[in-house]
Amino acid sequence: MKKARWWWKAAAVLMCAFVAGNTIFVASRPQSPLHFMTELSLVIAALGNLQYAFGWPKLPRVLWRIVGPLYSVAMLWPIGSAIGWLAARLAIKSLTPADQIGTWFVIVLLAGYVLMIVVPLFRLGEWYRVGCKEPEIPEELGLLVQTFE
Repeated sequence: MKKARWWWKAAAVLMCAFVAGNTIFVASRPQSPLHFMTELSLVIAALGNLQYAFGWPKLPRVLWRIVGPLYSVAMLWPIGSAIGWLAARLAIKSLTPADQIGTWFVIVLLAGYVLMIVVPLFRLGEWYRVGCKEPEIPEELGLLVQTFE
């Protein structure tokens, strides 16, 4: 896996700070099993972001092949719904320029949040390796390569 860019590293650090703060806040209150599972999935996504950005901790790609699609599907409905509601708000309501800018900012922030989580989870799964076979090199091509050595 190639090295991540500096902005992925900054995003991973910011996300881990957010997740740590959120985990402390949630742990200080009584919670339902659904809240616990949500928090656990956010911690796993933060670990994936760290692994993608810095290369550690090294968790197997099988884990990311399971977690990536599940987490993406779980995020799809609430975040898509929120973005759709905000976009409808922009289209229907007569908003002040400050409200329009704020609404656009939240839409971009939500879209960035989704990309910041989903892209590393899918790349860590190394889906390009699923079902790949070693390419068969024709014998004629092998002879041609030997000619130019």
